[in-house]
Amino acid sequence: MPPCSPFGSVSVIDADTNTITTTKDVHPRGGNSFGVGRGFAATPDGKRLYLAGGNVSVIDTATNRIVAEINDIPAANSIAISLDGLRAYVGSGYGFIGVIDMLPPIAEPLGTF
Repeated sequence: MPPCSPFGSVSVIDADTNTITTTKDVHPRGGNSFGVGRGFAATPDGKRLYLAGGNVSVIDTATNRIVAEINDIPAANSIAISLDGLRAYVGSGYGFIGVIDMLPPIAEPLGTF
């Protein structure tokens, strides 16, 4: 198993073999890696992983690459995706919840409440 970053990492696990296929280090706001993740959720179809860590990184699970970053919800630290996959709810360290519309090809923030 590869060594972990001091900030942590995100690993992809093959469910059939129960083995790690790749690991991506997480770094606090920088480099080409994910931000420090505090919460994550996958879409119901498993095609995207949303990682809340200051902002929200949208990860394509087929390529393990970040395809979008959503910076409109400050201090994003937790995330849940609705069962129908139409909305994501993002907790903010400032005490509010941001809502992301999942219908566009790349998710877009709807607003906060």
